[in-house]
Amino acid sequence: MKIEKKLKFSLVYDENVESYFTKNNIDYKNYHLTAKTLDARGASRGKKPSYHYEYILIEQDKINNEFIHELVSDEVKQKVQEKLQSSPFEPIIIGLGPAGLFAAYTLMKYGVKATILERGKPVHSRMRDIAQFWRKGKLDSDSNVCFGHGGAGLFSDGKLITRVKSPYIKNVMSTLVSYGAHPSIVYESNPHLGSNKIRKIIENMVEDMERSGHDFLNSFNVNKLQIENKMIHSLENDKGEKVEGTHFLLAAGHSATNLYYELNRNEVALAQKDFAIGVRIEHPRKVMQKLQYGDFSNDERLPTVRYRLSYHDHEEDRGGFSFCMCPGGYVLSSGTDVDGLVTNGMSNSKHNSPWSNSAIVCTIKAGEDFDSKNLMSGLEFQRNMEKTFYNFSVANASGKEIPACYLTEFMHGKLNSDILPTNSCPSGVVKAPLYEMLPAQVTKHLRQSFEKFNHQIKGFIHSQAILYAPETRTSSPLMIKRDKETLKSLNVSNLFPAGEGAGYAGGITSA
Repeated sequence: MKIEKKLKFSLVYDENVESYFTKNNIDYKNYHLTAKTLDARGASRGKKPSYHYEYILIEQDKINNEFIHELVSDEVKQKVQEKLQSSPFEPIIIGLGPAGLFAAYTLMKYGVKATILERGKPVHSRMRDIAQFWRKGKLDSDSNVCFGHGGAGLFSDGKLITRVKSPYIKNVMSTLVSYGAHPSIVYESNPHLGSNKIRKIIENMVEDMERSGHDFLNSFNVNKLQIENKMIHSLENDKGEKVEGTHFLLAAGHSATNLYYELNRNEVALAQKDFAIGVRIEHPRKVMQKLQYGDFSNDERLPTVRYRLSYHDHEEDRGGFSFCMCPGGYVLSSGTDVDGLVTNGMSNSKHNSPWSNSAIVCTIKAGEDFDSKNLMSGLEFQRNMEKTFYNFSVANASGKEIPACYLTEFMHGKLNSDILPTNSCPSGVVKAPLYEMLPAQVTKHLRQSFEKFNHQIKGFIHSQAILYAPETRTSSPLMIKRDKETLKSLNVSNLFPAGEGAGYAGGITSA
């Protein structure tokens, strides 16, 4: 028979893949799995879920791997080293989230030593600080779910799902595998590392880069920039310590608001942008399994249910959508200010928590929902929301509990006397009229979205579903403007904005 370089086929979820190769007289060992996607459409109506597979010949896969490593070939390394000898190059990376981490990794591969400044702490110290916050409400504003080695999403969850089409995606996945991630992230349609796994991967990467000569300065909260003649010459932290360099990659994340104000003070080119706020919804995991898998919901061979939902009101050009869905996960308090509350979500690698959650958010538009004349008004809008919910928690509990209510209460606009059920949130909850505390347009479009989602997944508006708020850190309200070709700041020649905080990414992989 003709040997195909690429194989695509579908099997019901409980059918053995090797049997397909045997039945078709194909040598299983000659092929490499490159894509695996679950199709559960119709499962709630009795149709068996199936997997779509894509395999390629191993020889073809070797070609792909060679393309990946070509980025750091010996020839490229030599050219870089020759250029370094002819001109000074002292790169400074601000932030060790996904963008900063992979910038540092890439420089290491080129044989370039860099200084990495991180506002937070290494993983283990950071975990202790976060545990103190969740249990006792004691927040360290420099070491929390957003600040520290790995950044926000990488520490709290490690979801690698992205809609970005880029030749570098395989490079990112392969790199993570080389530092301990499960090989399945290379071919799964919804790759996920899990909070319990990503921590060690980050530590392995940092240790490798330290051995290569990178200098990591932790607990270094940059709050001053020295800019002269449209160039940064040095950075200063809140202790007065200075760091000098020739090139500065800014990957500080979407919560580094102090840096935005400093950039604005120095007249670095910024622009307002739309962002999204809303709530985080949590269902019992078994409920979601039943709603989407129907009679197959108790079969442990099927993965924990995940969903991606959206609704758009064309007349108002508004709507709502799910974001950062965490199957079998937990809802977390993830603020960075001592007087503000923020929600987020995470899952461990096995997705075996009794609950599943997702952010459900609505777009907040620059110039309509916040003042276009005040560049910082989006940040102020975000900050005021977080303070409102914190103040409610202080007045009605201890301040660490997240305001929450039943989804049905939110839809009806009235709290009942029912106590909130046992839930996943480690810092606790306090019952609150979220429909009154959120902006009126957000409440309106969330309600419309939930009605729509209830048609898409019948039973989504469930009696045991609860909402937490506010979900405000989906992205930054500002963008640091840069040239599309050189990726430099438009008016600071040695500043390279990167990642979510700069407005150029929407998750770990894209950052």
